[in-house]
Amino acid sequence: MTLKKINRHGFTLLEAVGSFVILSLVLTTATILIVNAYNRSIATSRQVDAVRVGALVRDEIVEQATYSEVIAWLDGSAKNLTTADCGDPASPFSCVPFTHEVDGILYDSEVVVSFQAPTVSSLTYRVVRFSVIITYFGTQTVVIDGVIYDE
Repeated sequence: MTLKKINRHGFTLLEAVGSFVILSLVLTTATILIVNAYNRSIATSRQVDAVRVGALVRDEIVEQATYSEVIAWLDGSAKNLTTADCGDPASPFSCVPFTHEVDGILYDSEVVVSFQAPTVSSLTYRVVRFSVIITYFGTQTVVIDGVIYDE
């Protein structure tokens, strides 16, 4: 029995298709990894911006109204302050906290300031607790807590 030599001067069609499939899988995986890394980088950058804006909003809320004005406005209940109702004449707050822009993104409709209803302990210690909630990068949120106290 003699073995016949096979001509190996090139690739067969099956080898070429197999190589193409493997190369396609490698490139697809690399592309997905790069896009995911880019999206995580953008999300982290937006989170840093949201924290910065949240701190600015918190500080402006604390500076704009006194404890007595906020307690009178709350009238014993919890309230949310948004860009839609910041111009309400009954509110002790202006719309200035909703005008922050970072990297071309205006944080107005993404900001909600949520005031907690007064409790026995908050009335005893004469503080109003609130949270600044900022939505960024779609559905991610950052919450910055603040306190207005009687001086």
